[in-house]
Amino acid sequence: MAGVKNAALGTSSRSTTSRGVSVKKLTDQLESAQRKISSLQNAKAKIAENSGRAGTALVHAAEVGASSAMGGFGVGLAGEKHNTTARVVRGLGGAGMLMWGLVDVLRGKTGTHQMAVGEGLLAAEMAETGARMGQKMRGKWYGASAGAPAATVNGVAGQPAAVAGPTVVMTPQVAGPREVLPHEPDLDGFRQRGRVRASRAS
Repeated sequence: MAGVKNAALGTSSRSTTSRGVSVKKLTDQLESAQRKISSLQNAKAKIAENSGRAGTALVHAAEVGASSAMGGFGVGLAGEKHNTTARVVRGLGGAGMLMWGLVDVLRGKTGTHQMAVGEGLLAAEMAETGARMGQKMRGKWYGASAGAPAATVNGVAGQPAAVAGPTVVMTPQVAGPREVLPHEPDLDGFRQRGRVRASRAS
C-alpha cells in the first residue's frame, strides 16, 4: 500500500526514510547546541556571581585591616599616659560599630561596612591584649632576666661589659704615682683602717 502511495506521489520509500533520518539528525544537533549555549550561559552567570562575592570579600578584608591599623595608630598617638583611656575608647567604638552593623543586617539593610570597621577595632584591641598577656607570662615562666637587655660595649651587643679597674694618677702632694682603686662598698672598711694605721705610723 505504501509502495502504491509513493508511486502515486512520485517518491520512493528509501528517499522518505533518508529524509526522516536527516530531520532527526538536525533536531539532535540543534538540541545539543542549545544545551551547550545554556551551559555557557550558566557558567557565565556563575563566574559573575563568584566575582561579585570575591570583590565583596576583598573590600571587607581591606576595611578590617585599615580600621585595625587606624585603631593601633590612635592608641600609639595617645601615648603611655593615656594608653588605658585610648584602649577603652577603641574597644567601645569597635563594639558599637559591630552592633550597629548587626542591627542593620537584621533589618535587611547593608551593615557590612560598619561590621568590618568594628571587627578591625576589636581585632586591634584583642591583639594588643594578647601581646601584653604574653609578656607577663614570659616574665613568670622565664624569670625577670628574660626581658633584660644583653650587655653591650660601645653599642655592640654580645660583648662582655667593661669592668672598671684601678687607675694610676699623678698627684703633686705625693711623690711618684699612686694607685687609685675603684669605689667598692666592700673595700671601704679596709681602706679606712689602712688610713688610720698610716696616720698613726706618721
